[in-house]
Amino acid sequence: CTTSYVDNIPRATNVALAAQRINGTVVQPGGSFSFSNTILPRTSANGYVTAPIYVSGKKSTGTGGGVCQVSSTLYYATLKANLEIVMRYCHQYAPGYIKWGCDATVYDGFPDFIFANNTDYPIKIVTYWNNNNVTVEILGTKVDDSYVEMVSETVDVIPWETVYEETDELAPGEKQEIQTPYTGYVVQTWRNVYAGDGSLLSSTFEATSNYESRDQIIRIGKAKP
Repeated sequence: CTTSYVDNIPRATNVALAAQRINGTVVQPGGSFSFSNTILPRTSANGYVTAPIYVSGKKSTGTGGGVCQVSSTLYYATLKANLEIVMRYCHQYAPGYIKWGCDATVYDGFPDFIFANNTDYPIKIVTYWNNNNVTVEILGTKVDDSYVEMVSETVDVIPWETVYEETDELAPGEKQEIQTPYTGYVVQTWRNVYAGDGSLLSSTFEATSNYESRDQIIRIGKAKP
């Protein structure tokens, strides 16, 4: 799986560092992989920098912002590799860098992204980060020609509203947007496994991803009495 990001910003530093930390990890048969444990706590002492994050639905900044892009890219790769998912949570809002329903958010402590090697052979995580892209590959032992395709369906759309807040800080009638809106979605995903000849072997429900909506907030200057 490959996703794109904007280079030369603090977030890109965190993306590259998280990708570097999971690169080369080997998971033995029956073993599990914790993304948060592997990339270490998101602190400046561990090399992470301050970048945009969301806190309680509000845009803010925090150390390590952006590592979720790597966990999401890894999640999609593990789905394509037909591995067992132990823990995965979607983002609060629908992401723009990966297929909806195929993202995995992480935060120090909880939630984590965890998968298990349910194959009979060791697997290895290999990552690349360059030219504004981060790529995650899962290397293992090929035992047949089967492959996975993820199928998704948006089953609900949650619209946003415009909320006006009066203020004395603006001229009467002057408007200022202080929060951009997001549409909410409910997305369901299925893991379809195909044989090498393209025939469907299985279709398994994977997850329901609930992405919240966020209202647009506009400040407007109070009218003079």
